[in-house]
Amino acid sequence: MRSSGKYGDQWIVPGGKVDFGETMIAGLKREIREETNLELVKINFKGVRELIEPTRHFIFLEFSATASNPDQVVLNNESTEYGWFRKSQLKDLNIAKPTLELIDERWE
Repeated sequence: MRSSGKYGDQWIVPGGKVDFGETMIAGLKREIREETNLELVKINFKGVRELIEPTRHFIFLEFSATASNPDQVVLNNESTEYGWFRKSQLKDLNIAKPTLELIDERWE
């Protein structure tokens, strides 16, 4: 999805924080549902990655999944548009660094 501010207008993957008392999978499903209206199934853990910046430290828990309703995307205010892309189509997009690293390291 194209960010509406946090990452300028760069393309990012949806995601967010795990709430206190929430499992990783429950947090993943909630964040994706809140940001895109998608319902995830066939969720697979892919790994952990860190991004340390001068004022922020992110720990990314990375998953692959299938959406049971891919034709029912409804974006919240965190993004302005979405798209489904093949890897060969990504070279023309302005992709945020964390998402670019995710693609480079985890895309099968």
